[in-house]
Amino acid sequence: MTKKLVSAILFSVLLYYSFQMVNDMLFIKTEANAAKDLVLEPKNSIDVFFLGTSHVYCGVNPLEIWKQTGIASFSLVTNRQPIWASYLLLKHSLKHQKPAVVFFDVLGATDYIEGLMESDRGIHATHLAMDPIPLSFSKIVDVLQIDEIKNKQEMLFPVIYHHRRLLENELNFNDLLYPFSRNRNIQKGYVLSFKTEPQERSAPHPTQSIHLHPTAEKYLKKIIELCREENIPLILFKTPAPSSDNLLMQLNGIGELAAKFDIPWIDFNRLVDQIHLDYSTDFVDGGHLNVFGAKKVSAYFSQYLQENFSLKDRREDPKYAFWNDDALHYDNRLNLQTTTFFSEYIRRLDDPHLISVITFDQSVMDHQEYFQEGKQRCEVESSEIKNSSNGLICVIDAEKVMNSTSGYFIHYANDTIFNVALGISEDTKSSILINQKEQSLNMAGVNIVVYDKDTQTVLDRVAFLPTDELQAIRDPSEVNP
Repeated sequence: MTKKLVSAILFSVLLYYSFQMVNDMLFIKTEANAAKDLVLEPKNSIDVFFLGTSHVYCGVNPLEIWKQTGIASFSLVTNRQPIWASYLLLKHSLKHQKPAVVFFDVLGATDYIEGLMESDRGIHATHLAMDPIPLSFSKIVDVLQIDEIKNKQEMLFPVIYHHRRLLENELNFNDLLYPFSRNRNIQKGYVLSFKTEPQERSAPHPTQSIHLHPTAEKYLKKIIELCREENIPLILFKTPAPSSDNLLMQLNGIGELAAKFDIPWIDFNRLVDQIHLDYSTDFVDGGHLNVFGAKKVSAYFSQYLQENFSLKDRREDPKYAFWNDDALHYDNRLNLQTTTFFSEYIRRLDDPHLISVITFDQSVMDHQEYFQEGKQRCEVESSEIKNSSNGLICVIDAEKVMNSTSGYFIHYANDTIFNVALGISEDTKSSILINQKEQSLNMAGVNIVVYDKDTQTVLDRVAFLPTDELQAIRDPSEVNP
């Protein structure tokens, strides 16, 4: 009997971990998957949670808060996060972290909820939030209690929902590796964007209020009750964005509910002038802030936390040394796209999170002294370029240098293929294909493409002409013919 029991237990354990491994391969990974990212942070190391939708992951930058205050914060955000998923995600996360304060962006409590209820969009958004949470008794109970989750078996066993990714050959190398090699989200849930799209400022706030949708009010009250049960202060806020009168009246209603429950309420649409928000420069689109707008909102939160809470400055704490490293990488990533001089640019490429592809064509031979730092970083002698009929190809990955003077080079990194070529035609001086998409500016001199391994995106495309100015060119149309 004992032997059978042990065998049954072992089989059950094996079945559970096999299921979890397959689920980890199949669920959709994005830049902001809160549940999968948070568990990679040391237990009970986060001081502040920011909870909500993409408006949060574009609008609040925990590393800016860290640099200003030394407070460790984290954005519990997923794309289009429904308010019932916000509640469940917070409930799950409090088992891993014990923050001193929780901020909740209330967009999910407005009529935004109506487009998510009983829709494919809402089902998908709920999966984005819930799938990374491992199957457990508490997850089963939580899912069964949420009326808005209709296909409960798919939510508990996401492989049912995502099996089409396998059938349609959507899985990539990173999906297959994910159960064995997961990386921390070094931006703590923030998604960096330099894109700028000017917006019209909202009209003055109306004085009327609109009551919340009953489902939204139900889960907002659940979030309030959960924080009170855990003795964690809750602050409601709304990131700034161009807003209709209808939305502004709903925010008035949320302000009244916050007052009823004695909860602080921060409506950034009323603080636009105070934080010096610029509608012509600080937005990605009609709802999301870019890096410049996020800096202003994050600076406000930094001051608010210092004035209202006694949280530790952890910048000198050895246990948080990796936060300082993450902040350095963020600064490097932030500044790389605005760096204009070759020598400084080359030094910024020493970052293990980046893959840098560099091509030197023969025109640099007349100006070798100007490009000395670049040749040294690529560990090549001038004679090697001079003796080549094409020039030099250099790839820097995890600080390891690979170079070639043959005029053609292929580099593989996880699921990404870099095909690099020099002088392959009269019109093509430099070709840098990343997964078959051309990224090189194809100009005389030095062409560089920088790829971010964490976000799997091209971070920068730049050229340096063979002149003594050695200033970055990012738009070929700016160069006189």
